[in-house]
Amino acid sequence: MDTTMAAATMSWDDGKHMRVKRVQVTYEDVIKSIEAEYDDDQNPKRHGTPGKKSDGVSTHHMIYVSLSPDEYITDVTGYYKTTGNEDAIAALAFKTNKTQYGPYGNKTQNQFSIHAPKDNQIAGFQGISSNVLNSIDVHFAPLPSSSTSDSSTPSSASQANKVDAQGGKGGTSWDDGAHDHVRKVYVGQGESSVSYVKFEYEKNGKKETREYGKKTLLGSEVFEVDPDDYITSVEVQSDRIFGQDTDVITCLIFKTAKGKTSPPFGLEGAQKYELKDKNGGKLVGFHGRAGEVLHALGAYFAPSSSTSSGGRTSSSTQTAGSAAGAKKLEAKGGNAGNPWDDGPHDGVKKVYVGQGESGVSYVKFVYEKDSKEVPGNDHGKKTLLAPEEFVLDPNEYITAVEINYDNIFGTESEIITMLGFTTNKRTSPPFGLEGAKSVLLKEDGHKVVGFHGKAGADILHQVGVHVKAISK
Repeated sequence: MDTTMAAATMSWDDGKHMRVKRVQVTYEDVIKSIEAEYDDDQNPKRHGTPGKKSDGVSTHHMIYVSLSPDEYITDVTGYYKTTGNEDAIAALAFKTNKTQYGPYGNKTQNQFSIHAPKDNQIAGFQGISSNVLNSIDVHFAPLPSSSTSDSSTPSSASQANKVDAQGGKGGTSWDDGAHDHVRKVYVGQGESSVSYVKFEYEKNGKKETREYGKKTLLGSEVFEVDPDDYITSVEVQSDRIFGQDTDVITCLIFKTAKGKTSPPFGLEGAQKYELKDKNGGKLVGFHGRAGEVLHALGAYFAPSSSTSSGGRTSSSTQTAGSAAGAKKLEAKGGNAGNPWDDGPHDGVKKVYVGQGESGVSYVKFVYEKDSKEVPGNDHGKKTLLAPEEFVLDPNEYITAVEINYDNIFGTESEIITMLGFTTNKRTSPPFGLEGAKSVLLKEDGHKVVGFHGKAGADILHQVGVHVKAISK
């Protein structure tokens, strides 16, 4: 019995929106919390509490349901139980115009269903929560208009084909749905199986991450997909290991369209399967089963004709988006830390550089894409010293990046100590301290349109750039 103090019961109401975009559910024996993100509201609010932690590790399960741009919820099915004088939702399932997600949680004998009327969708949630989800209700709205999902350029996600998960039947099911791109895959090892996976997706220009299983002291390895490449198949190896009732995943191997093959992440298993699309499509999402380890893995594939060309066919090279015509210049610095890559854009608008005790501890770049500002991810770690900012004028672009790096006492390899930027109009001040080695990244007749590199938890080890020819 949970002896923790019960949270106050609260009514909440997200209101009616254009469309449900994503739902996050956490659960233990009952649903602990729900959080929905809507097309017209990018600030989701969590209702309930996410769950306890034991020895610093979350004891709850978390699932994400990410809908395609032309997908909407038509039904919600719930299961509930009564404990003492309190009702609690024990499991939830969501049906859309394309598929069903769930049930997530623990089904009971007590069930209810909410079905949207004809020509309507479920476009908002309301309910009662304490430290669990006590009840849930919905708002109906007319079906979303095709304009909200930009039907003129259908995303790869809206045409995705779901390939069944391979492996064992243990653990709890999860489903990330389809996205536009898979950018990175992290795989963590346990004693005799894959214990943890994390996926970094891109959807509508934004990065989203999902993780399942449990990290161990062995850490995780990363497989990074180049901006103009995509995963075409995954070899899934499984086996029955001591202590598990059914097969678990022991090894994963990823292959891409450009012929890149990952190292085998894990140990060889007795069963081997290949997740791939019969039409040679692009992998755009994962689903599967996980507990303390990874039990099964499946995937979503989208037509490859929409790959790396902004939703157009690959033959239309003149309008192939930012990746077309871009060139990746090798990163310089020390060979440590985890790789990161913001990919190519149309240009760079702002640069933020943060200082640590002995080197550059943090960078962030704001890019221009389709005349809009697109912030990149944070790399490294901010310190008490606020990052310095270098802002470019509307007609200004970076032509060269100066990188200083050095081997500092206490670091496993060389780190970036200073960055400087030259544009078509001026030279920035030096951000940081002079290092033993200095290199200039540039390509004549080209401008910098993106950055990549390697970073540790609190220091920058390498910086490289993407460049594109300057249009006359």
